Parts: sequence; structure tokens; C-alpha cells
Amino acid sequence: MTQQYDIIIVGAGMVGASLAASLADTELSVLLIDKKITAFDDTINQPKIRVSSISKGSIDWLTDHQIWQQLNSERLQYYNQLSVNEAGKSQCHFYAKDLMIDNLGCFVENNHLQAAALKQNPFTVIEDQILSCQFEQARWHLKLIENQNVSATLIIAADGAQSNIRKFCNFAQQGWQYNQACYSALIQLTQPANMLQTWQSFNQNGAIAFLPLYQNYANLIVYQTPANIRKLSAKNQQDQQIQLKSLFANNLPEFTLLESASFPLQKMSVSQSAKNGVILVGDAAHTIHPLAGQGVNLGIRDIAKLAKIIKMHQNNLTELQSERVWHSYQRQRNADVQSMSGMMDIIFYAFASQNPLLNFLRNQAMNLVEYTQPLKQLILKQALGKIN
Repeated sequence: MTQQYDIIIVGAGMVGASLAASLADTELSVLLIDKKITAFDDTINQPKIRVSSISKGSIDWLTDHQIWQQLNSERLQYYNQLSVNEAGKSQCHFYAKDLMIDNLGCFVENNHLQAAALKQNPFTVIEDQILSCQFEQARWHLKLIENQNVSATLIIAADGAQSNIRKFCNFAQQGWQYNQACYSALIQLTQPANMLQTWQSFNQNGAIAFLPLYQNYANLIVYQTPANIRKLSAKNQQDQQIQLKSLFANNLPEFTLLESASFPLQKMSVSQSAKNGVILVGDAAHTIHPLAGQGVNLGIRDIAKLAKIIKMHQNNLTELQSERVWHSYQRQRNADVQSMSGMMDIIFYAFASQNPLLNFLRNQAMNLVEYTQPLKQLILKQALGKIN
């Protein structure tokens, strides 16, 4: 026996769970599947190491769908200043007051936002793994390991960069691995610091960044070659702390290293994100360099647009199996993703180069942004990702 639904969302992370919550005001039958959902316990004071920068535009959309209100406000860290500099050279500062708003965004633990979205989600959620995905008689059929098989008119793949649905349905993709990896460290500052400011500093070896969290916790980010990141990660905790203090010596007061993790960096995008009623969103559709922390915000902009389309066609979802319906959606989302991804690549390659002429042009460009208010506001508005 096969259980039938209108929509199956595969992946109950921040993006998939938020999409489900945004459909709460419809009469659709929706199933949310994830291979494992880790419970979030906000009675444990120490934050989780995986955090995201949620832009003002994303916060507004999450608030409109009653998701942001489910968060524990004591575990949130808003910021009103973003600074970028090249060690000993040019610098650029962005302020919320430049746009007459209270904040530029907020740092939140990934599991915390996921749990908030699941609280607001009225639909069935199951933990299971998918063995196959096939299209028969105008419906998508999923074969599961633990539960009875399920089918739906639409499948939404929000199952991350290694998406099984993307593989099952043969979506063409392109991309590459950056010659850079990311090291993330959860720390607790022993003295107060400016927790309303996040910053990123470039140097000849890569970049470092400070992501403030609540109660003097913070994430320190290091971008360097994969070999350097492997060496750093292989050290014991005490030696990692010593190296971090050397890297961040001029920028932070004393701190204690609590936990660390590292991962490679890759760029990926699909040729088309919607095909025969399967729609890829978030990291299943695109991954970009995390320099500006825009990955999850692109995913939220995906589902904001997608939720509108689903609601427009909720009385006849089979229309959404036609690729012509998705032309405008794919054009708009592709433009957004490629422009943001391209901007990250320009920054990455510009600061990776040691060419004297490029170094000069890079510093001139940063100074131009710093002292040209309309240009600074334009860049800031793009980063805030206002969702229409």
C-alpha cells in the first residue's frame, strides 16, 4: 500500500522545514522526510557549532510565516555592523543605520532555526531513507526503508549538497572544488567584546572572520588552503587555541576554545532546478563560497518564491509538472544565485591573487565603496536580500 500526498518535502533542515511551515495556511497534504532529525535542547547553555547569518530580508519572511517567533530570543545575536578589511591596508564598514534599520541580520544556531520551523509545521514528519524515486501515472513514487512507500504530485528536494533526489532524478550539475577549506571554532570570550559587529579580515594566507553569538560565545572562521586547514584541525585542542590566538591576536580579548570543525569548500549549481514536478531548493540546487554567509539566505529566497507558486496552483498541482510553468521562477532564482555566487568568486580570487596590479585595484575598489555612500547602500541592500 502506498500513502498518497500532494507534496513530499525531502530534507527537514532549515530550508525544508521552513517551506513546510510556510504552507501551513493551505489545504494541501504534505509529508516531510529526513533521514535523521537531531532534537534541539535549548536548556543546554553552550551553543551548537553550526550557525548561520540570517539576513534582514530572510528574518522578515520567517517572521511573516510565524517561524522567527518560535525562536528563543535569548539565543539570538543580532548585529548592526559588518566590516571587511585587508590586513594593514584598505577597509570598508557597513552599518544598519545607513539604511535606517535596527540590524543587518542575526546569527542563529542551525538546529535552533530548524526546530523553530518544525514547531510551526503542521504536517507529518518522518525519519527515513529513500531507496528510489520514480515517476509513474502522473505521480512521484518514493520507496522507503522503514515506512510504507509514499507518492506525491510534487517532490521538493531540500536534502542538501549531496542530494539523493538530485541524483535519482538525474539533474545536470556543474561546479568545482575551491583550493580552500574552512575551519570553524566555537569559543567563549573571557571579557566582553563588541558583539553587535561581525567582521572579516583578508591576509596573504586566506581570511579570518568573527561571528558573534549570545552570552560572549562566538564562532571564529579561518579560510586557508586545504593542507593548512588539515594541519590545524589535526592539532590537539590546546595547540589549536594557541594558533587561533595568534591569528586573532590583534582583534579579540582572551578566549577559550570549546569545539572545532572543518570542511572543504565547493561551488555547485544545477542547469535547471525544476523538472517534471521535482524542484530543488537550497543546497540541493546551489552551493556557493560562504565568505558572506549567504548560502541559507539564497535557500530561503528559493522557498519564498516557491511557496507563492505552489499556493497559486494548489487547486491543480499537476500544472506544476509542466516545465513551462517554471521558466520565470528559474530565470529569477538563477539570476539571484549566479550574481551572489559570482560576487563571492570575485572576492575570493581577488584576495587570493598576489599580483601587484590586482592588489592595487582591489584596494582602490574597497576605498571607493567605503567613501561612496550610494554604492555602499546598493551593496548592502543586495546582501540583505529583501524578499518580495
